[in-house]
Amino acid sequence: MKPFSQKDSRWKDLLINGKYSLGEFGCVVVSIASILELPPDQVLKTLNTKECFTNSGLIIWDKAAKELGAIYGGKTMKKQKELCLLETNHFAKRGIPQHFCVWIGNGNIMDPLDGKIKSNPYFIVSFRLFKKKKVKIPKEIIVASKKQSENFFEKVFKWMYINTSKFLPWIK
Repeated sequence: MKPFSQKDSRWKDLLINGKYSLGEFGCVVVSIASILELPPDQVLKTLNTKECFTNSGLIIWDKAAKELGAIYGGKTMKKQKELCLLETNHFAKRGIPQHFCVWIGNGNIMDPLDGKIKSNPYFIVSFRLFKKKKVKIPKEIIVASKKQSENFFEKVFKWMYINTSKFLPWIK
């Protein structure tokens, strides 16, 4: 996870769907960027280009995950132990019905409003299971790499034995 702030001057004025600035309404985009460890402007560009927002600027979760090469496992109320998104209604009285942060676990969040990791001060509405795909290394690569390593070490030990015995005749 890489912390980012939606207020960062590099992307705060970029628009979601051509209408809403990341600085004011970009908490979900910036939180996703943090989870995926990608710059928020790059994530926004992909989401805008691939039409991953509704006309009103809400994210289309499954489509966003697919286009970003991530996994979306849905929405849950069950407290999570792993990295995911946290949804709160903390700012609803100010006219902002949702705010998203990165849930780190153990009661801690990364809040995209300032990009800081802190104890969660918000009421939790839900968790959104948006996660980075784990890269699976093909078995053939692991086997090939293992064989190369064995071959390498075999050559090194053989060289050491031959060269050491020249200078230290009692080692044979």
